[in-house]
Amino acid sequence: MASPQREQMIANLNDCLTTLTHSLGAYILTSGAYVSDADKDALGAMQEIAANEKGFADRIFRLVIELGGITQVSVTDPDYAHLNFLSYPYLLDVVADHKREQIEIYKGLLESIGNYPEVRNLYRDVLAAHESHLATVEGIRENRYKTTEPEPEPEPEAADEASSGEPAAEVSAGADADAPQQASGDEQEATADA
Repeated sequence: MASPQREQMIANLNDCLTTLTHSLGAYILTSGAYVSDADKDALGAMQEIAANEKGFADRIFRLVIELGGITQVSVTDPDYAHLNFLSYPYLLDVVADHKREQIEIYKGLLESIGNYPEVRNLYRDVLAAHESHLATVEGIRENRYKTTEPEPEPEPEAADEASSGEPAAEVSAGADADAPQQASGDEQEATADA
């Protein structure tokens, strides 16, 4: 009979197997994401992530069997469906969030693992890969898709106020300060009567 700790470890391995089998990187590659010339680095990163995750899924599959367990892969994450036909700048943010979540999961698994060095080594390898993937995705996001907004120019009234120390004269919304002002209806009638 297997110990409760061993059963929990195999259940954890199967959870990892499910996540890696249904790789987010692999899903994005088949999701119809828009790929422009600027997205070649992001596309390459997704291909690397998908290949790494498939390799780790294969290792976990073999390890579960070696430990006398039964591999159990549950259905894919239904949350992936909303990722179809999106752009890589958006998808990289999704992948970065997913990698951060996976990093925390694997750190927790490493803390709770018992005396199973082969499992510990596997978790360390997967954690290192997630950290590497996160750094790659964040680097691409920062370097390839970084947008720098120009500093907004100060409004003319604010510039006048700042230089003189006095509040600028108020101008009615939409009116030009140098344009002649239109008289109100009462003023027009008074001028016409005169």
